[in-house]
Amino acid sequence: MSTVPPRGLRELVGAPLLRFTRDGVVQTFAFGAWVRRERRPSETPSIALEVECAWRLVMEGEFFTGSSDIFRSPHLPPPADFDPTDSRNVCDVRMQRFLHDHAPERPRVRAAAATPSGDLRIDFAEGTWLELFAERVPETAWRLVVAGETARGMAADLPAAPPRRRPR
Repeated sequence: MSTVPPRGLRELVGAPLLRFTRDGVVQTFAFGAWVRRERRPSETPSIALEVECAWRLVMEGEFFTGSSDIFRSPHLPPPADFDPTDSRNVCDVRMQRFLHDHAPERPRVRAAAATPSGDLRIDFAEGTWLELFAERVPETAWRLVVAGETARGMAADLPAAPPRRRPR
C-alpha cells in the first residue's frame, strides 16, 4: 500500500505540467496552476514534484530524457568548465523542447500511481509517461507538495538501510 496520501496523487490527475526546473541535483516538475502565496514574491505551482532520485520521461514509447542526461553537456566536446549541477545540460535542453512542443496546451496528467517500493509513474498522453525510481535512502527520494502541504514521497518514508559493518 502506498504511503503517499491518495489526495496527493488524485490532485495530479488532470493537472497540466507547467514547468521543469533544476536547483543543483533537485529537479522540480511544476503541475496545476500558478498561485500567489503569502510572503512569497512570485507565483508558485499548486503542485510541485521535487525529485532527487533516478527518473525518465518516455515519449512515444521511447526514452526521451531523464536524470542521467543531467550529467551530459549539450555541447560536443563538453567545455572544460562543465558542471552538471550548475550548467545547462542535455536534460534541460530536452525538457525545454518537450514543454515548447506542447505549448500552449500543456501535457495533462491522465493517471498517477505509486508502488509500495517507492516508484512513481505519471501518465500523460498515450505513449508518454514520467517514471521515478525511488531508492531506499531517504535523501534521494521524491516528494509531492500539494497546495503548500507536503505529501512525502515513498522513499522518504522508508526506514534507512542498516549501517554497513566494516570488515575486520
